Amino acid sequence: MTPEQAQYYLLMLRMGEYDEYDAFLDRLLVEQDPLSPLVLELAFCMSDRRETISVLHNFLLDHPADEAQLMESQLAYVRKKYSEKAMTAAQAADYLYGLIVANDWNEPWFDLWQYCDVCELYEDGFISQTVFEQCFEAALLRGEHLDCWALQEEENKQKSLLDKLRGALQKIVTPL
Repeated sequence: MTPEQAQYYLLMLRMGEYDEYDAFLDRLLVEQDPLSPLVLELAFCMSDRRETISVLHNFLLDHPADEAQLMESQLAYVRKKYSEKAMTAAQAADYLYGLIVANDWNEPWFDLWQYCDVCELYEDGFISQTVFEQCFEAALLRGEHLDCWALQEEENKQKSLLDKLRGALQKIVTPL
């Protein structure tokens, strides 16, 4: 197990994503012969998540991971889950925010904020869900950064135009 894999699965466990770790460990137990000391230690604490986290943490003290590579693997995980519709845009943004917090807002993790700030605008009622999802997806999947304020303004104009059209139609059509 590489330090990046250990850190990746440590983060997954801390975020409550157990299934992927369990599948990875099962694969290692089948593929490695003989088992590495780390995999053997992890096998003995499979049912104890806190002990597993402790083992991975202790391994990483002696074998630090490349943080940038690790962040990219976490982004790939979120992209995959979002593309498969296993995560909504809001869930993906919350997951990325959790990674920022789990890594004490340090670089390179703070860079994930670019995916979360538009969610905050949505949650605070400044932009619609449609605009949030459009901006989030563009950033996450295509690396594009859309102007959420311009998109929201355009959406507001369209709503205003529809409201005016409805009002005009109501004046023309008289209730029976």
